[in-house]
Amino acid sequence: MIELRRTFDLEPIGEVCLRFFLHIEAAPDETAVTMNGWNVGKVSAGQPLMADVTDFVTLEDNVLLLVVHQKGKFGDVWVARVPCETD
Repeated sequence: MIELRRTFDLEPIGEVCLRFFLHIEAAPDETAVTMNGWNVGKVSAGQPLMADVTDFVTLEDNVLLLVVHQKGKFGDVWVARVPCETD
């Protein structure tokens, strides 16, 4: 088992309503993903993972943790800002 940890900050967004989505393009099968200690999910073989992490992130000191149990390739990992839907 290997733990891969990445810390990051988010820029202040002012009065704009945004959601934050974690994207993992690829990771070894069954890689467990947590954000600031909250369970985000597990990566399935050959499938990207996209999860809404808005409720799990803060402006400073965010910790993304990937717990990897087997060898494999990784793709890009990023957090995207998405405007809130308005009705």
